[in-house]
Amino acid sequence: TENLVQSLAASIQLHRFPKSVLDVNVYILEDDGSAQAVATTCASLALVDSGVELYDIVAGCNVADCDGRLVVDPNKQQLDTADGYVSMALMPNHSKLTQFEVNGSFSVSRLGEVSSLGYNGCSTVARIMRDEAISAGRKHWA
Repeated sequence: TENLVQSLAASIQLHRFPKSVLDVNVYILEDDGSAQAVATTCASLALVDSGVELYDIVAGCNVADCDGRLVVDPNKQQLDTADGYVSMALMPNHSKLTQFEVNGSFSVSRLGEVSSLGYNGCSTVARIMRDEAISAGRKHWA
């Protein structure tokens, strides 16, 4: 939960909500891996849908090193057997990471590869989020 707060707080225009509390509830019904990244992405979309003023959306992504192969959005089995994995959250329009958590160990060069792949994964998720938010807005106002 602390990671979720950290991931989202930087995106919210908190000065627009003085003396207010924003509650975001996330219920994970099933976890087949990458739950933190999915929760971050969904919570960000919920904030967009509710009309909360944001600096940017936040897209989450995990990258795991599974036996020398990098896997974006690994499932639970891959995470459990990975040599290491990185959880990250990105505000794509600002190119700002709001979360970067390393689990396991990586060489410096391998961490660079993982980071780049994660950044690209977050950017791809963000494009889909943006397209869906625009589509939902058009349906709402049509």
